[in-house]
Amino acid sequence: MRFRLALFALGILGVVSSPVLASAGERHSGTVSKVNAQAGTLVLEEMAVAGKTHRFQVRVTAETRLVLSERIRDAQVTDLRNPFRETSIQLSDIRPGDFVTVEVTEKAVATSVTVTLRGWR
Repeated sequence: MRFRLALFALGILGVVSSPVLASAGERHSGTVSKVNAQAGTLVLEEMAVAGKTHRFQVRVTAETRLVLSERIRDAQVTDLRNPFRETSIQLSDIRPGDFVTVEVTEKAVATSVTVTLRGWR
């Protein structure tokens, strides 16, 4: 019985001490704090537990879909199912202060980055 309890405790400790990796298709949203277009990285600050911020860094590759999503003026909307216009952009177009939603793989590689609100200049 003690042996089983010891194995159980070791199993729990193993789970607690293992690093947390992003899951495929996981989404992260927050404010961009740093962009390094040459290195292909993007760092965002997202809200975490108890209102604390958490820094999350992702790699951006040539396959990453990068878009700016802007709301279309009401008078110009032609399709009520989609009142937004998406424009392809480059990583260098993203700047600190922008609010983004990032979809990632298990290894924190961005499959898509959508800028939904531009930061103040």
